[in-house]
Amino acid sequence: MKFAQPGELLGVAEALLKCPYLATAEVTEGAEVRFISSNHLERILSKRELAVQIVAQLARESSRMFKEVRAYRLSFTASQRLAQLLLELLKHAIGSRHKGVIEMSYTHAEIAQLIGCSRETVTRLLKRFQEMRLIDIDRSRVYLGQIDKLREIAQL
Repeated sequence: MKFAQPGELLGVAEALLKCPYLATAEVTEGAEVRFISSNHLERILSKRELAVQIVAQLARESSRMFKEVRAYRLSFTASQRLAQLLLELLKHAIGSRHKGVIEMSYTHAEIAQLIGCSRETVTRLLKRFQEMRLIDIDRSRVYLGQIDKLREIAQL
């Protein structure tokens, strides 16, 4: 899973390689989405400045993917992966009135898919995090009370 940033292009590598984009994208907030055909992309790339930006984005994407693969190969525990996800969601939280608040739009099953474990494990870990007073959950909001302790669990 990844959070696209404003202005980021999705599927550039696939368009350049002329192969299908294997991921799916979901908009969770207001967004403007535009489609660029691979032929149009090739014409755009003839402009040096944009080509440099696209190469930089591909390098960032490659680096991010390497870090993710490395993280899973190091066999992080489910609690470490959940802590990492909560911190990642906090980093990308938009419109939070208070520091440490995440508007959670994911179900336990979706979280489980994101971190590679069962729904039951996510439910158990969220309850344990609450008991440890690391988080508090109120409807669709998750309040991160002890961000430093979450970072320790995530080993970031």
